[in-house]
Amino acid sequence: MRIAVCDDEAHIRTQLAGMIAELDETVETKEYASVQELAAAGEPFDLFFLDIQFPDGDGVELARRIRKEDRTAVIVFITGSREYIYDAFDVGAMQYLVKPIDPERFRKVYERAKAECEERKKERKVMVRTRWATNVLDARDIFYAESVLKKVLIHTSSQKVEYYGSLGNLEKTLGEGFYRIHRGYLVNMAYVTHYGSDFVTVSSGDKLFLSKERYAGFAKAYLQYLQNGGISFA
Repeated sequence: MRIAVCDDEAHIRTQLAGMIAELDETVETKEYASVQELAAAGEPFDLFFLDIQFPDGDGVELARRIRKEDRTAVIVFITGSREYIYDAFDVGAMQYLVKPIDPERFRKVYERAKAECEERKKERKVMVRTRWATNVLDARDIFYAESVLKKVLIHTSSQKVEYYGSLGNLEKTLGEGFYRIHRGYLVNMAYVTHYGSDFVTVSSGDKLFLSKERYAGFAKAYLQYLQNGGISFA
């Protein structure tokens, strides 16, 4: 597992790298002092520890860029102020650490983050038979699915697949991490970027209708998804 620690305070970087080494000698950890330094490196990482506030940049904006390029990376924010915590959830951060960092709190967050890294690497295949072919899709690539008359239309990061079937059956197949926000929409919570009282927007830019009676359930499930690092928590 490859880990990036990005914080403009040298003692925080040293502390985090030291605690990681004590907990896990098998990982590779690299330290970065700024948003620009980490972005310029262009290296892939499984786990990011990102400061939210930098003198020369915005850690949340960097996280958005990371999320666009790698949907499986786990992000943990470091902050000196709790007022930025909700910004962290907006980009699908698994957890946050408040300075000064408590070693026991770090241990718990690190163990969850490592487990989440391993979970996100697992492939979940879905077989969909259309009139012309059988498509094998990775569930992690699905933004959302919608019911169109007697068909289901699946929207992925690279294609749209339409087949005869029911959204209910697909919901059972996909299981954890997906939520039925309307009788006509099933959304992958990993791609939710915004939601309101009657809509959910996914990272593809599509805005989906959220039914009034499902709003409370969705809001609760999505918050649990975020708090539990992508295990339902979107």
